[in-house]
Amino acid sequence: MADADEGLTGFLQAQQESGEDKTFEVNGTEYTTVQAANPVNWSKLAQAIALSGIGTLSIALQGIVDRWAKAVTDIIGALGSFIGDVSAGDTLSGSGVIGNLFLPLLQYYRQDLWAGSIEQFGLWGYPVAVGFTLLMLFVTVAGLQRAADRLTGES
Repeated sequence: MADADEGLTGFLQAQQESGEDKTFEVNGTEYTTVQAANPVNWSKLAQAIALSGIGTLSIALQGIVDRWAKAVTDIIGALGSFIGDVSAGDTLSGSGVIGNLFLPLLQYYRQDLWAGSIEQFGLWGYPVAVGFTLLMLFVTVAGLQRAADRLTGES
């Protein structure tokens, strides 16, 4: 029995002197011996610390991106109320920029622009109504283009 203990003790002492972890197998089961003086595997500990730091940074960046995305969504939602809408029923009603820009035009067309032009201008009423419509479209599109240029800083 003393020889068996001396063999194991000698094996462990040889392990400590070499400074490396050794792997050996007994009856199909694999074992790893570590240094008795320092049993901590420092490379795996450093890897775990580094990966937890990377994970923390990743979570922080995801939080920042989520906050920015929520801010952009809130801005877009607020723009909907600024831009507004026009609802047509028995009476026209509108809100926001669209309501203030287009509601008077819609009311004028609703008062039967075509019939009024025919009564005032006779046969030339149709070209007058088409010309007025094209003029209103031109003014609207040109105004929107200039507004877009000012918003983008190109003017």
